[in-house]
Amino acid sequence: MISDAGLDWRSDERIRFIADNVIEALSPSNNPLLSPAAWKAGIETGGQNYVRGARPSSATWPPRTSAADGSSRRVRGGPRPCRHAGAVVLRTEHFELIHYAPQTTTVRTVPLLLVPR
Repeated sequence: MISDAGLDWRSDERIRFIADNVIEALSPSNNPLLSPAAWKAGIETGGQNYVRGARPSSATWPPRTSAADGSSRRVRGGPRPCRHAGAVVLRTEHFELIHYAPQTTTVRTVPLLLVPR
């Protein structure tokens, strides 16, 4: 359907990106209510797998921030938007590549760059 729409390349890429994400989100393996593996694990553990999975989320629910005063968007320790020292290495129309200072004594020598397809 996307190919037959006759879109320009930029719109075509955007629509394909959105469609791919929607399709992946609706995949049974990404939805615990539709996943046969999750159902099997739920039956085998008596539902404890769902309890263990929900525990980290429940610690932050409901959100305890107030957007009215703007304090929820401030980083403690100063007015900087980022907590770690870093510098922009490359800036293009589409992204900024930021090099952050190491925070530990062991740092990987090859950087990892994640790009959605």
